[in-house]
Order: sequence, then structure tokens, then C-alpha cells
Amino acid sequence: MLSQDSSVSQSRPPLTSRSPEARPRPAAMGHGASCGRPSEEVDFFGAVQSGDLARLVAALRSRPTLLSRTTLFDRLSALHIAAAHGHRQVRAALAASHQRYLCLLTS
Repeated sequence: MLSQDSSVSQSRPPLTSRSPEARPRPAAMGHGASCGRPSEEVDFFGAVQSGDLARLVAALRSRPTLLSRTTLFDRLSALHIAAAHGHRQVRAALAASHQRYLCLLTS
């Protein structure tokens, strides 16, 4: 017959990296800042939306391919977002950067 020692039945094994309790829980859907996107893209689109020209130029200098990215759900380009928020300087910078980017791709 098995003994019913309450201390044994109440104790839990130590947490390991494989146990579900030890793993960090992901944020609820839609509550993460990036929703699975790389932080460079999040920063880039944030700069476009807020009209932060200095941050936009810095992002494009470090990664020109951001010009070809679109938003996750609506598939809007950076130019669409800048136009929707009325950021004329950002639109001009994006258009100029896009022309330079296309010249690099075609040469």
C-alpha cells in the first residue's frame, strides 16, 4: 500500500528551461509593440508616422532596404503613411531616397 505523505504529493519538481512555467509568456496578440516585426522596421515606420525626419534618415542610411517594406496588415508603404499623416518633408525624403535606391538596384 502506498503511503499518503502530504509533503510528497504537495511538492513540485524544480523549474527547468523545458517546463512551461519557466518559459516567458508571449504578449497577448496585438499587444506587442512589434507584433513579430524586427525592431528596425518598427522604428522606421514609427519615424514615418511621427514625422521624425532625423530618425527616418538614420534608419535609411543603416538599412536602405526598408524602403521596400510595407506595414504588416494593411500593406501600406512608408510613402502612404507619410501622406496620410501630412508629413511633406518626410514624403520628399522618402521619394528622394526611393529614387537613389532604384538607381542602385538598376545600375
